[in-house]
Amino acid sequence: MKPRLSTRIKRGIAFFIDWNLCLLPSLIVVLVSAHFLQNGADIGVIAGLIMLVLMLASMACIAVRDVIFGGTSIGKRIFGLVVVDEKTLKKASLTQSLFRGIFFFIYNIDGLILLVSGKSIGDMAFGTVVLSKKELDALNEGLAYNVELQPKKTSTAKIIVTVVAICLAFLLVLIGVIFAMLESRKDSEEYKLAYDYLVNSETFAELNLDESKIWMNSYSSHSTLAPDSESPMTTVEMGFVAKLRSFTVICHRENGVWSVCEDCTRFK
Repeated sequence: MKPRLSTRIKRGIAFFIDWNLCLLPSLIVVLVSAHFLQNGADIGVIAGLIMLVLMLASMACIAVRDVIFGGTSIGKRIFGLVVVDEKTLKKASLTQSLFRGIFFFIYNIDGLILLVSGKSIGDMAFGTVVLSKKELDALNEGLAYNVELQPKKTSTAKIIVTVVAICLAFLLVLIGVIFAMLESRKDSEEYKLAYDYLVNSETFAELNLDESKIWMNSYSSHSTLAPDSESPMTTVEMGFVAKLRSFTVICHRENGVWSVCEDCTRFK
């Protein structure tokens, strides 16, 4: 029993949808945790533990997605796919649904095997197959199969809209988290130093820019051990935008003191 190529491709896209849905909460927590940990806040340890637990929960969610979403994952429901026992063509048992997804961590190999053979490693190990409604109808010689198995009919337009909506929602949440993290940096000593350096620069005055319309669009930092110092030196690169013009200010912190690296900053 070999599902059609179109079914296999739909299954791959369905996995991508399920993957993003399961990992989205973890991604948000990872970004927020990274912010606290980078600042050395006490909550960093707690956030790190939450991040670890949520990451493990996301992995488990991906593995058992066909169980927690009512016998077939959200991605499969969108494409009208059903997980069935290969021999009986009835809904996969709880045991089959629980364990057939544990090979997701080698999804690149699993996906290649699926495209070639029509079945994933989990299908082969636990005797299942993923079919579309048309394929099930054909195998049952046109007879209506168990209502419990029937996937919802979904138009191509609805599938496209759903996939695009999920991707846009993922992108908007990611942008929102990044924006919130950048906003939280505005109270830091290095931000105030970089901002003052920018608005008091010759370039800023020559371009007649408005200091009230500046916003930070990037922040990155790393620490290195200076050759002549036992304490690490932290380097922060901040990006600013004003009137569609980009500016980068680089600051160093050494021995607890912040200073602008004028040799690194590319404006006067």
